[in-house]
Amino acid sequence: MAMALNFDMHILSLSNQVAGELATPGIVGLYIETKARHAHRHRQDDWLILQLSLIGNLTLSPEKQTQLLQRLSQVYYKTSGAVTGALRVVSESLNHFLLERNGRASGEENRVIGYLNQLVIHADRLTFAQSGLTHAYWINKDGATHLYDPDLAGGGLGINKSAAVRYFQCPINAGDSLILTLQPSLSWDELFLGSLYGQGPESIRRKLIQNNIDKAEGIVIQLQSGTGKTIYLPVKPLAKPNLPETSELKETTAADTVSQVGELAEPTPQPQIVQEPKKETEGIEVAISEMSTETEQTFPPVAVSEVASTAIPPKGVTAGADNLSSLTGKELPSIHQPEQGLSSVDVPKKSIAQPKRAAFWGAISPTLHKGIEKIKPLENIFQIPTSIMAIIAILVPLIVVAITSAIYLRQGRVSEFAGYYALAQQSSAYAQGQSDPLTQRTAWIAVLKYLDQAEQYGQSPAAQTLRAKAQTALDQLDFIQRLDFMPALSEGLASDAQIVKMIATENELFLLDATSGVVWRAETASRGYVLHPETSCGPGINGLAMGKLIGFSVEKRVNEVYSVIRAADAKGNVVTCPANQNPHLDKLTPPDNGLGSLTGFLVERGNFYGLDPQKNAVWIYWGGKTNQKPELFFSQDIPPMKNILDFAVSQDDLYLLYQDGHLVQCAYNAVTPTRCNDPQPYKDSRPGRVNQVLKTETPFNRVFASQPPDPALYFLEPNTPAIYQFSLRSLAFHVQYRQNPLSTYTTLPRAKPASAIAISTDHRLAFLAYGNQIYYASLP
Repeated sequence: MAMALNFDMHILSLSNQVAGELATPGIVGLYIETKARHAHRHRQDDWLILQLSLIGNLTLSPEKQTQLLQRLSQVYYKTSGAVTGALRVVSESLNHFLLERNGRASGEENRVIGYLNQLVIHADRLTFAQSGLTHAYWINKDGATHLYDPDLAGGGLGINKSAAVRYFQCPINAGDSLILTLQPSLSWDELFLGSLYGQGPESIRRKLIQNNIDKAEGIVIQLQSGTGKTIYLPVKPLAKPNLPETSELKETTAADTVSQVGELAEPTPQPQIVQEPKKETEGIEVAISEMSTETEQTFPPVAVSEVASTAIPPKGVTAGADNLSSLTGKELPSIHQPEQGLSSVDVPKKSIAQPKRAAFWGAISPTLHKGIEKIKPLENIFQIPTSIMAIIAILVPLIVVAITSAIYLRQGRVSEFAGYYALAQQSSAYAQGQSDPLTQRTAWIAVLKYLDQAEQYGQSPAAQTLRAKAQTALDQLDFIQRLDFMPALSEGLASDAQIVKMIATENELFLLDATSGVVWRAETASRGYVLHPETSCGPGINGLAMGKLIGFSVEKRVNEVYSVIRAADAKGNVVTCPANQNPHLDKLTPPDNGLGSLTGFLVERGNFYGLDPQKNAVWIYWGGKTNQKPELFFSQDIPPMKNILDFAVSQDDLYLLYQDGHLVQCAYNAVTPTRCNDPQPYKDSRPGRVNQVLKTETPFNRVFASQPPDPALYFLEPNTPAIYQFSLRSLAFHVQYRQNPLSTYTTLPRAKPASAIAISTDHRLAFLAYGNQIYYASLP
């Protein structure tokens, strides 16, 4: 027999839930199988523990949950292969059941989400599987270990087609304990929990409850030397000091209510030992927890409604697996709730609140009475009008309620902030303890999510420090460098301007405005750039008569301070605009099959390139000779020219960026046929993702080829916004530039996407355009 049978399991609930509430011994949502019948030979020596939490408006009754867990237990024991594989099959089965059930539910509010813990004890080893963000604490001689995975945050079973499962394994010994909870108490740190090792179940229970400041619920499982028994320990109330007696408390009707509860309470039962149940013949013994009638000064008397909720089910009820319908089929059958027991006690609800009111008024009545006696006027001086008394009677309760509500809301916000901040700290500790970069990244993302939730309720310097730490760690893993952007123009462009292309030189900035069709020239100043409309280029500038410009390049001539603008319109008119001379206009010679409507134009090494989707072509005018017919860039391999957002040329390589974000790269060769990669993948190079296809949050919408001394290919992700740098030939990812979220300079617009980028390799500057707004930042 396996070594696992040398242990007894002691089970204790940290909530008000006791074994006597169920039709079977145990705790709602907890199922333990130590010797399954008809188990596969791989599973014969396994102990299985299933702990299920269901969240939603239409969850299952305790009896149905027990039947469901029995069925899942059968799934596990009939599955061959590795333990982890069998546990995954269980998670997938439950996920499929809840997914179909949610599919039949009407509305999101009726959806049920499952959070499942699975434990298998085989020989002297524990295998633990989690589905959904549940928490577990493993306590042994080495201390306490927090077992959870922030990657499962926000997940659960019944909402996705696949079930996410995370596994942990550890050796076991007598005296080891495990705490399972959906939401841990903020006071349960690993140092405190580690101090519980070696203590008995009752001592552990008492210390956990005393340190349970936010009343977190959970289950404690402790392994002790034994013969394979499962022992459910009853909930024993902690001793409480008596309340000082007052005449008001003695007179209230709540005293009679408490005495009724005392008469109904049973003596505390001894720990219940549950052997492997004989489901066909044996009845199930039910334990009733002791209920104390003692009171404590800071707590209200025992509520009768809580006592009445503990029902005594009839003996002989069994929960057979045959009563459960298929996990992939019909709904669970209806199970009748027991009607016998303490729930038959009928006490008016208002009697529950009376002891609270009596205690409150009893404490303040003498002082209040003396104060009123001192300030009230003599009766024969004047009498308060009835209307005033009515107003006072209305306003005083409203003021009291307002003050009480404000105090409650403030305390509630502080508690919510502390809860989310604690989860962020736990995720941070988990991230720092991992070596896998993808696991680290997931944990740091969870830190930021928890901090976002915490900051809905408050702020603290510690939270801001943790946010900066998490953001820095993520930036290092994602190859992100943060930039401080500033407005580039001292005087703005027209309100309807839409900048779609930019080029920056050593001392100038050029902006193509799609609205006016003009390339605006700006010159460096003491701070930013100053527009010079008189030296700009386009229709209407210096009397130039042509269509809107659709593309441009600039040329820096020897011994000249300012660059020359060369641009074209859709009809093939090419204009050359020196800074201090009149523009010169040329006309592109059409090819044999004619020139269509151009949507792009640029100059690379003196050659003119025109993007002509209408003719499905990219034309090359060698040496910029507009009086000669162009050559088609492609030979045989011609990609479609429709839906192209932007294009770039670097030496002999052509890059076509499409609306869906994919890229086509073509290489020109005068001897061999043109070769195109369609699509050309963006290659990732970050740790854990090397040589994988890089995926962005939104598709790229602009491509920019920088010039020496640092030639590279840059892409704009507009919504983030982010500028990605890749190598020219292999398109290997190098770095990503984003705004510094803690920047003290300015904040980039959030309501609209970025429309253009430019990189100045001379002065290491990056430029972003948002319609008519231009920003720039220094590169590291």
